[in-house]
Amino acid sequence: MNVMTPGRYGACLPERSSLTPTVQPTMARAEFSDWDVWSFKKNDDTQWIWQRHSPDGQLLVESRTAFEQLKACQEDATRFGYVLPQGA
Repeated sequence: MNVMTPGRYGACLPERSSLTPTVQPTMARAEFSDWDVWSFKKNDDTQWIWQRHSPDGQLLVESRTAFEQLKACQEDATRFGYVLPQGA
């Protein structure tokens, strides 16, 4: 199941060398766009991960960990610019 919504804000990313990810991060470009697309899906372990793609489909950044619940996954994505839908 994928949930996709357009992004609205930029993000500040930590140094990549200090991460020990469960899900591999990708290198993010310096600027994000209001037209970026967010996706939330289940990985092979049936846990939720999030990804942020540019309008042309380039993977910009993704979650460093996987989550049991979609809500926790979405809340983590807010640290990178995702805006929760109203009423969520």
